[in-house]
Amino acid sequence: TQVTSLWLAHNEISVIANGTLAVLVQLKNLDISYNLIVDFPWEDLASLTALQLLKMNNNRMTNLPRDAFQNLKDLRSLRINNNNFATIVEGTFDALSSLSHLQIYNNPFNCTCSLLWLKTWVENTLISVPEQNFISCASPPSLNNTPLRKIPSMQIGRA
Repeated sequence: TQVTSLWLAHNEISVIANGTLAVLVQLKNLDISYNLIVDFPWEDLASLTALQLLKMNNNRMTNLPRDAFQNLKDLRSLRINNNNFATIVEGTFDALSSLSHLQIYNNPFNCTCSLLWLKTWVENTLISVPEQNFISCASPPSLNNTPLRKIPSMQIGRA
């Protein structure tokens, strides 16, 4: 199909079936923000190699596969803030060579040793990562509401 932009924000969508988006190979802009999506068909993104803007913020997503964005070399802006991601696996953003803007704030991060990479990456990346004080821990309890960037590296995972 020739569809280059798909704006589905604020539609109370809770399910996107596997394969639904995969056929939209010309897609440059996808906005599924402000919906009720828990399980997203991440494998569909593999076909969307022209994607430049991906807005998935303000949903209920919990699982973000490490290879979710592997084929999105042209992606410039990624918004996954305000979801329920407790962790982001190291390497998740590695393939995003064109990325200039990333929103990951307001997710209930579990600040263990496995998230230490994210703290370091956000501190050192040239990519715009706004609202860094809201990239914070939900657990362990001793770090609840503590911004990831304010935790000494050696304290992560020891709380």
